[in-house]
Amino acid sequence: MDAPSVVAAADRLLERARGWHVRTDCEPVQLEGSRRCLVQRVAVEGADAPPTVIVKAHGESFETFINEAAAAEFLSSSRDLAGFGPHLSAVDSDVPLVVLEDMGAHPSVADALLGSDPDQAAAFLVQWAGTLGQLHSATLGAREAFDARRQRLAGEREVAFGDEEPAAELARGVKAICDLGVERPPGLESGR
Repeated sequence: MDAPSVVAAADRLLERARGWHVRTDCEPVQLEGSRRCLVQRVAVEGADAPPTVIVKAHGESFETFINEAAAAEFLSSSRDLAGFGPHLSAVDSDVPLVVLEDMGAHPSVADALLGSDPDQAAAFLVQWAGTLGQLHSATLGAREAFDARRQRLAGEREVAFGDEEPAAELARGVKAICDLGVERPPGLESGR
């Protein structure tokens, strides 16, 4: 899907979901994303509309879209989870398209890790790991609710999410860390 088609789809979606419109007097800004999706910052207008939103059109991987849309919807559904990610403004499984709150431009962990300042990279990585731990703690026991959102968004489509059991996922992660030369903490001798 090309950039003008994405903007037009976002305009239709935002009209249906929020009563907002993409402003045609402002050029969308192409943002760096991944090869899997087209990411743009667009100006919007309408009652209670923010100045801009982020529009993500997913290409080849419908599973990636479903995971992102379900996660954004899940995190937007509770005050306790606010701040762990952008608020979901609208989602369209047919396009597939996600419209998210614009949280502004900030350096990323990847930028810090690829940069020339090892202290900054370490600080970003520690902050990211701490936030990830807080997110997992806040969402403990909510897997079924998340899975239900994914299934609802997938609709009738057959989607193989490729999820591993948490214990297997943890064991794989511990092994990967140990393979880097990090000593295995006590209690994780068997990968559990």
